[in-house]
Amino acid sequence: MAPLTSAQLGLFFAHALDPDNPCHTTAEVVELSGPVDVDRLRAAHTAAYTEFEQLRVTFEVTPEGPRQQVGTSAEATLPVVTVADETEADAWMRADLARPFDLTAGAPVPLRAALLALPDGRTWWYHAAHHVLLDGYGAQQLLRRIAELHDGTVGGPTSTLAEVIAEDAEATASAAADAFWEPRLATMADVVAVAGRVDAPAPEAVRRDAVLDDAQQARITAGARRLGVGWTDLVTAAVGAYLARVANLPRTRIGVPLMNRSQPGRGRLAAAGTVCTAMNVLPVSVPADLTVAEALAATAADQRAVRQHPFLRQEELLRRLRRIGDGQLFGAQLNLVPFDLELTLGEVVGLVRNVTAGPVEDMTVCLRGTPVDAVPCASSSTPTRASTVRRSSTSTSSACWPGW
Repeated sequence: MAPLTSAQLGLFFAHALDPDNPCHTTAEVVELSGPVDVDRLRAAHTAAYTEFEQLRVTFEVTPEGPRQQVGTSAEATLPVVTVADETEADAWMRADLARPFDLTAGAPVPLRAALLALPDGRTWWYHAAHHVLLDGYGAQQLLRRIAELHDGTVGGPTSTLAEVIAEDAEATASAAADAFWEPRLATMADVVAVAGRVDAPAPEAVRRDAVLDDAQQARITAGARRLGVGWTDLVTAAVGAYLARVANLPRTRIGVPLMNRSQPGRGRLAAAGTVCTAMNVLPVSVPADLTVAEALAATAADQRAVRQHPFLRQEELLRRLRRIGDGQLFGAQLNLVPFDLELTLGEVVGLVRNVTAGPVEDMTVCLRGTPVDAVPCASSSTPTRASTVRRSSTSTSSACWPGW
């Protein structure tokens, strides 16, 4: 029985402390252009679950801590649900996400899938899994692999779970990382959430979506070119500075996801070769009291510094911070996804849409796509910050480049 990786420990305990909270789930829906062969797709699910060890694990708590056991086989279920329209399909998925996964001993692997059949012949392929199994990157890997298996593509995972665990243990046991993060934690005694306080995550996040039009996208790319940076750097600094001003702070800390599938000087890691949870969210400091050029330079420099020490887990940093006082690692999170994933099942084409990416501790701003194409912008928050969400979601398009 293998120990859980450090990437999973915090999520396991978060669920164990609040077993009725379903928010530790990542779920996607692939909006397919037509009907599919259900048996063929179900067989592809079973084959993928069998290939990836992380999708065959069960859990239990022992005196030595939580443990996971890799099973020998997996059998996927893929029910077909007939829905009247997209509204009913969305309602079905929300209801399914409201059912928390069971991580206790003897419970099945915490994942499930279904096909939602729409009356016009389209099919929505829904897949959900607990974050203890995989993160958002892993979810995309899994869907791609199921599609490949459906179409008969050979290949598969190149890493075992044991290799991921061993590599993770080596990466997190770093004296250099301790030396980098300890003095930083000492400066994080304040609360930087826009709401001015820290609450427990709610079972369901409030979500708002908007689409940036061509003119708005052009302003992002033009501003980035004028300042000599990439559009992602511009957006990171702009969103952070905006949130700091809303909170009336000279600077703030935003959570930035790091994939942790590669390492400078080492290249591709074992976590890149299989489905797992490896992503880490770490605080990046963004000033709001400098010039635009100075704020961009400061934000970029802080991101570079953080990326040199990305493996010490967010939950471990938070535990260390709690020993110091009641500070906060970061308030809002910013997730930049510069692509839209499209899959094919034979002749049927599907666009992957994220339904939920897991718990929203404060507020998450997600920009999906690139300014060359459409850039939908989604904002999520706990219900206690609903008014903050409305401000953010209606002003995100303008806050991304205030006068720049």
